[in-house]
Amino acid sequence: MQPSQSKNTIVSSFIHSGLVLFYNELKRNLIPFLLPLPAFVILLIVNLLSPGSKIIAGTNGTWAYISIGILLAMTYGLQCFSQDADKKTLDFIITRPISLYLIILVKYLTSIGIFLIWSFLIRNQIQLNLSELPLPNGMGEEWILLTFLTIHAISLFSGLLVKGLERFFAIIILTGSMTYLCYQFWVKLFDLLMANYFWYDIPPYQMNFVIKVFPIFLALLALITPLVATLWQLKNRIPLQHFTAGKTIIGIWLSIYLLILMAQYLFSPPLWPDGTFKSGDWHDQAGIVTASTVDPSYEDRIVLYNEQVKFKLNLTQLGQKPKVLYQGYNLYHPSISPNGKMIAFTEDNILKVMNIKTKEVIEIYNPKSKNNLIDSITTKQPQRSILYKPNFAIWGEDSKHLIYVDFLNDNGLSNLYLFHTQKGLLKKINKEPLTVGDLVWDSCENALYIIGNDHDNAITYLNTNSLKQKTYPMPSKIRPSTIFSLTGPCVIDHRTEKILLVMKYLDTIRIYSFDIHNKEFDLVEQYVDERIKPNIPILLNNNLTAFIFPRLDGSFQYKATKFYIDKNHTHDHDNDHDHDHDHDHDHDHDHDHDHDHDHDHDHDHDHDHDHDHDHDHDHDHDHDH
Repeated sequence: MQPSQSKNTIVSSFIHSGLVLFYNELKRNLIPFLLPLPAFVILLIVNLLSPGSKIIAGTNGTWAYISIGILLAMTYGLQCFSQDADKKTLDFIITRPISLYLIILVKYLTSIGIFLIWSFLIRNQIQLNLSELPLPNGMGEEWILLTFLTIHAISLFSGLLVKGLERFFAIIILTGSMTYLCYQFWVKLFDLLMANYFWYDIPPYQMNFVIKVFPIFLALLALITPLVATLWQLKNRIPLQHFTAGKTIIGIWLSIYLLILMAQYLFSPPLWPDGTFKSGDWHDQAGIVTASTVDPSYEDRIVLYNEQVKFKLNLTQLGQKPKVLYQGYNLYHPSISPNGKMIAFTEDNILKVMNIKTKEVIEIYNPKSKNNLIDSITTKQPQRSILYKPNFAIWGEDSKHLIYVDFLNDNGLSNLYLFHTQKGLLKKINKEPLTVGDLVWDSCENALYIIGNDHDNAITYLNTNSLKQKTYPMPSKIRPSTIFSLTGPCVIDHRTEKILLVMKYLDTIRIYSFDIHNKEFDLVEQYVDERIKPNIPILLNNNLTAFIFPRLDGSFQYKATKFYIDKNHTHDHDNDHDHDHDHDHDHDHDHDHDHDHDHDHDHDHDHDHDHDHDHDHDHDHDHDH
């Protein structure tokens, strides 16, 4: 026999076997295949009596169409192999000299073909109302059809997997799992797109891929997967390493997952866009906490005095989607404790502290309370303007103490109070009201550095025990014009013993430094970007290696600082070395130590201080100077 004749014989045998299987399927399942006939005849007669118009299904009719379609898809899918499995004739079928691929193909195409014919005929007799259904945006009739096809394929596999009523349970579980998996893949890609663009800025080709192409690809993959699982079941569940189709489908799913993960790491912005961002804090270990309004209309609006605006606190890590920690009214100035375990914030000027792990929120001080202790030691507050100027608090290095700034007017005139997170109010720090733009607190040295407001860039040193203070004005040669505002955060760099001040005007960010020992100011860094959003604080991490600034479009920009660049390019030789330092400092201020926490301090530094030391210890400390 010649090769051409042999090939024709194989093809003829294949077609003949397929036709025999097709005839047997029609004959055996004739009654289920004709089930929709009465409904179609009724719809056809109604339309013939009312020519020129279709039956309007309405909301209930549309739900009925979808529900009946799902039941019909389940029935047609189950009957492919369930009868053979129940009658134990399945082994006889699969041991016949017919390809398993042909058996699955004929059974699947016969049942799905009949289903699609009925779907087409009935759909042409009615007018669906999908707009009234709670379906995701962009989900039309094509998605309903893909849902039918997926349920049919899963039902075909379930007919082999289990028996009896357990099959319906298996269909529900498998369909839900497949739907959840596809949705998770889709929503990760959609979130990544939304993180880089606002809805109206997304390029059409990217939107089309995410809304149309990728979901259809996932739906087809979800449709093929149960068919491959059916083949694997018919092959007596052979080891996957010997099952090429199974390895291929698993490889495709894993490849999609890995590609999405890589896309998230490579293209995620430092922070998800948030046009209503008002304030925040950045801790390398704990993450980034932000305070923003729930109402998007406050993107370009200012909160007014006595106005109650709904806010939310979000916590996130770099490049990840934020999670809402807390919601309340007028939430401002969230600050993460140095140990990364607590967040201090003000809610309508009420000082509160949240445990990040347990989400427990405790109230530290309420200025509106009739029994608060501050009323008895503070002066009467002058009339405030219409603008809302929220109070704030900063942490001590022990993560237990807080200094609370109580603004008396909009120019920054304030009183300062020392609080303990468990003991409450300890004392008032200042004798007379001070003008405060921001604070830097070196609690280990009982040193508080008060940065003036926008029109007074001086730094005032205040000893928190002796209450002695001294002011150091910024030299006029480097002082910014009054149009620059102190936006914060102001922090202390213990490595260089300098205080950093962040100022901003329109498209310019300036970082100044103040040397604690030499009492000298310097302009450290200037960054210009026309996308900078004015009058909103930036986020500076606790290691001072990078900052994030909000942009006009509501997104955020990551920028390495000069300290990070210097560290990685000029100070690499300092890493992983032990240094012996002999400090010779000449300080001008008085130290009066009042320790409320339990620490053992062992200082081996030689200092030449011109200080008056007055130690008042409330707990057991071991100081070796």
